[in-house]
Amino acid sequence: MKNPKFAAALLVKVLDWLKHSKHDMGDHLNAVANAARGMEVSADLPPVVCLCGSTRFKEEFEKANSDLTLAGFIVLSVGHFSQATPDQRAAGLFADITPEQKVMLDDLHKRKIDLADAVVILNKNWYTGHSTNSEIDYAHKTGKPVFWLEPAAGEERTGLEYLLTTVGNDLEALKAPH
Repeated sequence: MKNPKFAAALLVKVLDWLKHSKHDMGDHLNAVANAARGMEVSADLPPVVCLCGSTRFKEEFEKANSDLTLAGFIVLSVGHFSQATPDQRAAGLFADITPEQKVMLDDLHKRKIDLADAVVILNKNWYTGHSTNSEIDYAHKTGKPVFWLEPAAGEERTGLEYLLTTVGNDLEALKAPH
């Protein structure tokens, strides 16, 4: 649950329902899942997007964050911009963090994808590195819609511009196939 007040409301409803129910456990679990789905799509919460991409594109992260925030999205982004050179990055080295911290940051970013309704890939000049490719795979495996700073030719409906101008902050449209 993304919002504690919805989790608390759901718990109250489930406990009340359990007191009066004569159904089996499968019915209980289905009721919980249905109530959670209804609360997750609440109009009270704006959609959440997670920005993914190489940390070398700091300016693109800042612009996308600003544009999406001003369009009414909650934006999750990277928490650290590495200061490594391209050669260091290619070798899996980072000038200002340890390899263990890099693994931790990658795992943390996947948890941000879990929290998001959609993912935006900042693929400047069509570049995506190892970590970003891993995040793209993870987003697809978890069923998150993926939008691109630079969509493939003919795939404009998957672009960041489409997300900003057409989908807007309509959560149902965001989750619709695109």
